[in-house]
Amino acid sequence: MKKIISLLLIFSMLISLLSGCYFSFGNKDKDDPKNTDPPTSDTPNGGDPQDWEPGLTFEREELFEFLGDATFTIDNEAMAQWNNPQKAFGEFKADGTPLTLECTDINGLVWTLEIPAGALLFPEQITMFAMTSASIDGLGDMDGGVLMMPDGLTFLQSAKLTVTGDGFGEDSIMFQADHDGSNVTFVEYDTDTNCMTAKIRHFSTITGSKTGRSRNASRAERQYDKALEAAKKLLKQPIGDLPPPPSFSFECPAYHRDWDINTRAMANFLKDFKEPENKVLLALTAALSTYYSKDLDKRMEEFEKAARDWDGSDENFKKLFGDPEIFNKGYDSSMTEEEEREFFIKSMRGTLMGDMMDMVDGLVTVFQLFERLGHKGNKLIDQYKYKEEKFLAVAAAVSFYNITFGAAWVRKGEIHKWSKELWNVHIKELAENHDYTRVHALIAIFGRKGFHQMIIWGNEQLYDMSIDEFQQRISDALTFELKYNTELIGKTNHGAFIFKTKAEFECIKMELGDGDIIGRATDVGTYEGPTSDGDWTLILPNDFTTTATVGKFDPCIEQTVLIGFDELAASHELYRTKEGDTVGIDGGIAGGNMSISYWWSQIFVYAGDYYDWEYGIAFPCPLQNKQQEAAHEVFSAASDDMRVTITITLTHTPEGDLYLK
Repeated sequence: MKKIISLLLIFSMLISLLSGCYFSFGNKDKDDPKNTDPPTSDTPNGGDPQDWEPGLTFEREELFEFLGDATFTIDNEAMAQWNNPQKAFGEFKADGTPLTLECTDINGLVWTLEIPAGALLFPEQITMFAMTSASIDGLGDMDGGVLMMPDGLTFLQSAKLTVTGDGFGEDSIMFQADHDGSNVTFVEYDTDTNCMTAKIRHFSTITGSKTGRSRNASRAERQYDKALEAAKKLLKQPIGDLPPPPSFSFECPAYHRDWDINTRAMANFLKDFKEPENKVLLALTAALSTYYSKDLDKRMEEFEKAARDWDGSDENFKKLFGDPEIFNKGYDSSMTEEEEREFFIKSMRGTLMGDMMDMVDGLVTVFQLFERLGHKGNKLIDQYKYKEEKFLAVAAAVSFYNITFGAAWVRKGEIHKWSKELWNVHIKELAENHDYTRVHALIAIFGRKGFHQMIIWGNEQLYDMSIDEFQQRISDALTFELKYNTELIGKTNHGAFIFKTKAEFECIKMELGDGDIIGRATDVGTYEGPTSDGDWTLILPNDFTTTATVGKFDPCIEQTVLIGFDELAASHELYRTKEGDTVGIDGGIAGGNMSISYWWSQIFVYAGDYYDWEYGIAFPCPLQNKQQEAAHEVFSAASDDMRVTITITLTHTPEGDLYLK
């Protein structure tokens, strides 16, 4: 009986850890200095150095209970059809938006794949095919399945795959296999009425059956034991050397060169960084979700009810703890405390107490593995902090566990401080020294709703600012004043004339578009003059509305910036002839008649150095980096009877509160 009381105390402590202490870690303030101390040891969960086995690795065969191979078929003819419901495809844009795909198999089962916003670093084409039939060696026919591509794609955050259809419930089960159907294993999943949902960390095939969970409990138990043993062995090891993170420079032209080279290197680095812990976690969590048919809360309710109904009878005792004789079978008084605990947990499997302790033991081990990963993240920070070119890779490695498990052990405050310093350095160079190339660093670290913003912070808030607010600060730092002056000297059969117009756009804010940085503003242009010694005299207008567009703004790649106008003068003009008649002419840049604005644009286009743009007539102006006058250029063109000139000046005028305090 003393052993039972001792086990109850252990169980109580474990439940306390799960429901209290652990989650209090996750709720600590991000910048709490008490939460930023570095680990005091390379063995975060203790362990005798004599037990260390440096270089410990695990093969899949050591961790997973392979169930055989899956055989499946896909309707190739249906797959070739653009809108067939058996297939779904889409692009994950890595821009802060999630992707949801849905397909329906021939049996009416609906398969829904949900990829969260921060799951991938780079854009990717995703395809999902519904199987027309599927079976697994020794397990028989499955009720359905899907093949997901590209094969081997690994996620920073787990995707979710849900199958919906009549008959799914508590005894339903899901399996994962390689792309060709080999190496079938359990997958971590949950069940609900008429549906199952699996956590997908990498792509290949998923199959599901409406029944079979109970039939596979013994296999899941073996995998659970193997994975738990491997996890506890791993937790005694030193963390050791970490893989070096790839470099991502923010300097031009290395910005584009490094990123082209190192985007895939990042994926390989993240994969190496999280092993072998991740492989053990996958095996352990998959077995946990399959082996136990009820979740922890339900088992706790059953245990508490049985404890309340305690009457001392053998029947009640067996329900809670099992046959008393079990404690005399295989027990050795020379066991260590850990061996003793393992003995009682395994001996009491199938009882409320045994199942509860077994689940808690596995869950606590899962938490310890995440704690170890957190300390690996801290070690990475200590090794590379304030090396700018390593920031993105280090933040990505650390943030994977922030997103996945609450970052109870990772010193996020240090990453935040590092990022804040990077922001202030680059925003100063942009705003005060007019180094326009710095915009790429600001966008890469803070400005994209997907990609780095999501992997660094795990949500859309930082320093009480949303991503949209960060983008607005970048736009404030990229604010310009734009002026143009035009002159047209012409001669027609109505006589000679001179027209002059001008416009001033006081505030053009560059916005972060999809693949482009572009700014637009509308203002009122005015006429100077005009003078005429010909037969026609301009009456109206005195002014006109014009819209300016600044685009193709890529200081790391382009030496010019494109500046366009939808009108250089009014699109409707009113003249008086020498006979006193009034004549109206329409046209404009986009028109096809005789207005001055139209002819101006045509002369420039025919000259060959200027061209039509979707926003009007475009003028490529050399970008003067590190100068407040970002562009100043005079363009001219002529025909037999007309000469036109336009002077464009773009001045950098950043505004607003740009720095992070």
